[in-house]
Amino acid sequence: MKAMSYDELLDKIDFINSLYDSVRIVDPLEKTVLTDGKTFDLTTLSKGEEHSACHDIWNSGSVCTNCISMRAYNEGESFIKIEFNGKKPYIVTALPVNLKNRTVVLELLTVIEKPEIIGDFSNSTESEIRRMLEERNMELVTDPLTGIFNRRYIKERLPHDMLESGLSGQPLTLAMADIDYFKKVNDFHGHLAGDFILAKFAELLKKSLRPGRDWVARFGGEEFLIVMNRTGSDAALEIIESLRKAIEAEDNVYQGKDIKITSSFGVHTLTGDEIDVDTLIQRADRNLYAAKEAGRNKVVRN
Repeated sequence: MKAMSYDELLDKIDFINSLYDSVRIVDPLEKTVLTDGKTFDLTTLSKGEEHSACHDIWNSGSVCTNCISMRAYNEGESFIKIEFNGKKPYIVTALPVNLKNRTVVLELLTVIEKPEIIGDFSNSTESEIRRMLEERNMELVTDPLTGIFNRRYIKERLPHDMLESGLSGQPLTLAMADIDYFKKVNDFHGHLAGDFILAKFAELLKKSLRPGRDWVARFGGEEFLIVMNRTGSDAALEIIESLRKAIEAEDNVYQGKDIKITSSFGVHTLTGDEIDVDTLIQRADRNLYAAKEAGRNKVVRN
């Protein structure tokens, strides 16, 4: 990832401030918060100044045993976890950033507004709560029917990937996928067959991904979002076109019946003028609509 100035970092993260409850820059080596809040004074990034401990926010009294910011710093990759501050659980994303004179870590924090979705905290010790959060970390961001990521994960991960694309200068490409005439599957074969097709479709999408680089999530209904990091338009088109053909050729046998399906895809590569996640998704969705209008079982890109 290329080095940048403080001002360049500020420009890159400005668009995501409203998407998170807190955005802060930390030094994982010194375990300190260099700057945080909605207004960044990046002049405070100089060494030697007094800064609060980065783990103070969790009220644990000690350094985190699962410090994802340190992992991000050491491995040059981003990491996500659920953390607890004694009152509320948070989703935390850590992203390494190379400045011109040092490497820091950008932390993106979101409060989980409905903690009941990860368990009842009453009558539990803090260690039990932390263990509960660890056990249910994946449940929080997983679609129960298909076993892939859910829309919550899109909200948390996609802003991060957009930011990483901007920081690294590497392309980011999205593909919105839709099962053609899915309503007919439910009407002719029943909703259980429809659930089977959704799960099978998700499995095919997941198999097409490159481990450690791409991810797929259920956007809603029969629509799915594929995110391909460090992937330009031409490479993405080749991947998606191959996937479209595989889906068309696949045998989907349910209760002795082979339910053939096709799919449509809208592909969009980040251009840099998308101001938010919704704009990026809308552009991929617009191409998906064009694929449907062109007769379905097609791939349309910008």
